[in-house]
Amino acid sequence: MDIRRLNTGPQVVVTAVDVASGELVRFGNRMSLQNKTRTFANDGDLTLDHILASSSLPPGFPMTKINGQYYWDGGLRSNTPLSEAINCLEAFEPDNRSVKREVIVIELVPMAGQVPQTIQQVFQRLVSLIFSSKLALDHKLFRKVNDYIELFEAIRALLDTMQQNEDVRRAIDTALAQAGGKLTVEQIREHPAFTELKQHRRIDAFTMIPFNTSTELAQGTDFSKSRIEQRIEAGYQEAVRQKIWEPKSVSDSPSLQELVEKSPDPERVRHNVIPPHICCDQIPSSLHKSQIRRYL
Repeated sequence: MDIRRLNTGPQVVVTAVDVASGELVRFGNRMSLQNKTRTFANDGDLTLDHILASSSLPPGFPMTKINGQYYWDGGLRSNTPLSEAINCLEAFEPDNRSVKREVIVIELVPMAGQVPQTIQQVFQRLVSLIFSSKLALDHKLFRKVNDYIELFEAIRALLDTMQQNEDVRRAIDTALAQAGGKLTVEQIREHPAFTELKQHRRIDAFTMIPFNTSTELAQGTDFSKSRIEQRIEAGYQEAVRQKIWEPKSVSDSPSLQELVEKSPDPERVRHNVIPPHICCDQIPSSLHKSQIRRYL
């Protein structure tokens, strides 16, 4: 892993659980640390130890010790930390209204699974449920927050208009007082909560890549090389099927259940070694796999 490149590129944030306190903490690279609205557990470069801490999945993998503290996989507390992704996007050129922000979520462990018949299967199913995506709730909340932001922007524009017209502002202040309101237009605009809301930005596009493959690959405790390679190929195939290179409007994004229902029979997925982590704006669908790799 190129640590120098990891710390000189775009924002990177990983999470881990403090084993002693049980709290979820975040580690960030240099770019992420510039965002002073969030608290990070590190004050220097993002290192390999931080990456290991964020993936120290018990009991199969040991805790990671950093500066006297012990950490486990952040998925124990939040397996789909949408808030971290949204915070990073909001911190990018916040005053540039032309910026379009997109979130891509990759489901690593499915919620659905087979009823266990043995003690080993009970343990495997338990781990899968703990680390399965809670995206059904997050997805609804994601759309709702966007609606709140849109409403706030409308209220902000209204208050700005009132502030610019002294006669209108005075009339509104009088009406607010008569209605029992305790704040004037100016006080509302300067209120700490209003200032906090101004920091949030709309997320324009949202793509979800569900875990859509055979049930035998859904075991969250199987980290064998062959299983990992098969999951990688399944993720790649699903990303291509979702046309990940085409940003999807949040209002048009299907739910996880809709994606699963529209997916082909997972048992027919072919398993080769192709990484699924496509992180680009546009990849022509006509490209061959070997060409798509260049975008990864």
